[in-house]
Amino acid sequence: MLQQLRRFYQKEFWGLFRYGVVGVVCLIIHTTLYVWMSRYIWISGSRTVQYTIALLVSAAFNFSLHRLWTFQVKSKSFAMVVRYSTVVGSSMLFQSVAFYFINVVLHMHDSVAFLVAVISSIVYQYFGHRFVTYNERYEKKAAVVPEPPVV
Repeated sequence: MLQQLRRFYQKEFWGLFRYGVVGVVCLIIHTTLYVWMSRYIWISGSRTVQYTIALLVSAAFNFSLHRLWTFQVKSKSFAMVVRYSTVVGSSMLFQSVAFYFINVVLHMHDSVAFLVAVISSIVYQYFGHRFVTYNERYEKKAAVVPEPPVV
């Protein structure tokens, strides 16, 4: 029993580690793409559109890297993308409510509210992705998207 519990925590530790690495890589992709577009490629373009494009590209990388490396799931489907979007969207709502509650209701400094909201959201998203988004038991019910042929 104790050995099983230890294995579980070791697996979760390395899962959280990989989750963090992917998060940092995607933050770098998002930032680099935004700076590249806004400063060199499309200088006169809308910063909001550029930010959104960079965010969508980094989100696609985030989804793929988590699927392949963090959670090591072989299958993929449109339903998985919907579950991913649901977890991320509910996490954003959770973060906003947590920030409001800590800052406005509890009258704590906004930097404390920010840190608590972000850290709790990271944990929320990790377990949401672990048990919902990338859980292959849901894939048995969903239509699987075929892999493109390798040339």
